Formats: sequence, structure tokens, C-alpha cells
Amino acid sequence: MLSRGETSLRDLMKRCVTIVLSLSIAACSSSAPTAEQATVELPTVSATSRPSAVTLPRLPADWTGWYSASHSVSHVCDNPDWCEQEVSDSLRVTQQGEDLSVEIELVQTNFHTCNWQGVMKQEMEGRWEFSEPECALMLELKGNLFRLSSDGCREHCGARAYLSGDFLLASRSNRAPRAPAE
Repeated sequence: MLSRGETSLRDLMKRCVTIVLSLSIAACSSSAPTAEQATVELPTVSATSRPSAVTLPRLPADWTGWYSASHSVSHVCDNPDWCEQEVSDSLRVTQQGEDLSVEIELVQTNFHTCNWQGVMKQEMEGRWEFSEPECALMLELKGNLFRLSSDGCREHCGARAYLSGDFLLASRSNRAPRAPAE
């Protein structure tokens, strides 16, 4: 039970976020903050209160592994004109220091594919890039997934395909995914 003047860890964290955002906005504004804006009263947390544990996801030290993403694609068939088929994209990652050796195989409309392999350089924490005149790729950590995006790169794809996709980190395996049963 918390007494007056005490607060939970969650309330304290909310207040801290509010303070940081307020200070950021004040720093970017054209005028200096008023005395009221600059004064912040922090709540106290009692040593006897036990706030609930905050669990942050652990990121692996090594991203090496196979990641897969299942989805359905449309393809031309006799009746009806378009049919749906379940397919699986794959992303193979091999850690090389801060950089990643990457192999990508994507399946899209009418079973057109994209394939790319190369080394992506780490540009910042959680973001790797590859760039050449006609192709720029970016692999980025977004929450619980790898997000692949590209600009150009048509030489790596069929007519109705493009290098783009999301791979859940939980899909990671130490071996190649099996091909779907026909």
C-alpha cells in the first residue's frame, strides 16, 4: 500500500517520460521556458513498496540464423481467374562483427521472386544497409521484427516482385526452413 507522497514505478516512469518530452519541446522552442515550466517536482518511491517488475526483451548478441515469413500470394489459375497460395519468404543472416551477411528469398504475386545476397554494413544500432548505384537495401529492427526495405533493386526481382518484407524475430531457426508441401 502506498502512502500519500509515494507512487508506483509505473507512475514514476510516466512522469519521467513527460518531463523528458517537456524538456525536449522547450529546447526546440524559440523562447526560454518560464520558471513554472522549468520546475519539476518528482514523486518519491518508498523503499518498502515493491513495484511490479519491468521486463525488457533481450536482444541476442548474435543475429545469425534463418528467419521466415509465411503469407499468401495470388496467382493466375483456370477457375476462378485468380487463386491464393501459401508461400514462405526466407532471410538468412550471418553475423560478421557489426555487419551482416544476408541471403534473401522472397515469393510474391504469380510466384515472381526476389533473390539477393551480400553484406549489409551497420549504419546505426539495429540498422544495416547495402548501397550501389541501382540498388539500396535496408534491414532494420522494428520492435519484434526485422523490416526489409529497398529502393531500386529491380535486377534482383521478377516482374511483380520487390525486395520488401517483415520477418518476426521469433521465427529464427538454426537451419533452413522446409519448403512448403505441394
